[in-house]
Amino acid sequence: MPDVVIAEAVRTPVGKRNGGLASLHPADLLAAVQRSAVDRAGVDPAAVGQVVAGC
Repeated sequence: MPDVVIAEAVRTPVGKRNGGLASLHPADLLAAVQRSAVDRAGVDPAAVGQVVAGC
C-alpha cells in the first residue's frame, strides 16, 4: 500500500448567501483550491492519486 501524505491545506474564501461568490459553481472553487494545493506542495500533478476534500 502506498504512503498517504498530507501536503498542503488550502481553503476557499467565505462568502455570504447571494454574495460575491454566489455566481461560482462549487466545483470551480474546489478546482482552484486543488490547483493551489498542488502548486504550493511542489508536486507533479500526475503523481497525485487521490484528493479528499470536505467542508
